[in-house]
Amino acid sequence: MNRGRSKKLAWIPRAPRIAVVFVVGFLLAWFGVFLTLGFANQKVYSALVQNYDASHGPESAEARARGLLALSHQLVSTRIETLGPWQVPELRQSLTPPPNLDLLIGDGICGSYTAVFTRLAQAAGYSVRIAQMRCGATKGCHMLNEVLLDGRWVVMDAYYNLVLTNPDGLPATFADISGRFGRYESQLPPEYDRNFDFSGVTRTNWEKYPLVLPAIRRVAVWLSSEEAVAGFSARTYLMNWYFNVVIYSVLAILGMLLLWGSAVLGYRVWTRHPRSIAAPVAPDPSLQPAHRHS
Repeated sequence: MNRGRSKKLAWIPRAPRIAVVFVVGFLLAWFGVFLTLGFANQKVYSALVQNYDASHGPESAEARARGLLALSHQLVSTRIETLGPWQVPELRQSLTPPPNLDLLIGDGICGSYTAVFTRLAQAAGYSVRIAQMRCGATKGCHMLNEVLLDGRWVVMDAYYNLVLTNPDGLPATFADISGRFGRYESQLPPEYDRNFDFSGVTRTNWEKYPLVLPAIRRVAVWLSSEEAVAGFSARTYLMNWYFNVVIYSVLAILGMLLLWGSAVLGYRVWTRHPRSIAAPVAPDPSLQPAHRHS
């Protein structure tokens, strides 16, 4: 059987075959490593949620979400106080980052707090979105979360450990705060930046990759609605960095196989039907028009 298969593949150049097998094998190994790290990363946050639930007992969905918000603020702020603005070495972070990467690389800015709270809320079973606010002409000057509670997307800011309350006594949404920011100023801590614009919120940066993402957005609007696309938070689904690498590895493997298959098919067609330059054919005298002689 092996001899028959080797004969069938004998016409394929050996070097490309070896290269493709090596690259695909490497990507599969990479796939396995990061899949393992991805599950380990999830277990870290699941354990944190389990410890929180064990220590606080039964709570309402809102109280539990507020408690996890405070926990995420505590985790990042105390890590920074203990270790300072320490970063994982770039090569280590790129190749084999530790399972608790989000907790280790907290750098004191809002993105670190938001990342940790997002992972905690997801591990606790909440629907959560990441939103970026505008400060004047500056986009993405502050990052925070929205959590779905009783059918309402409640704004939760892990950086300030803050949840605003609307006049009805409910946790506020962006729709509650937008255009009415003055009503909530008394609830803000002194260090809160008053330039944050609650009306200029984006959940997915559709302008990050010109042409490609705007085209995808138009298709998404056509398939669903403008409101659904405006509420879509792509970053929420990309929080587990290790699973992202797995996805990229799978896409790379499929791309390699597609390119290799195309090259093999082209080579096979070329060798079976070689192109040749035809020699010029002399004209047939019998087909020449007869000449009349006077």
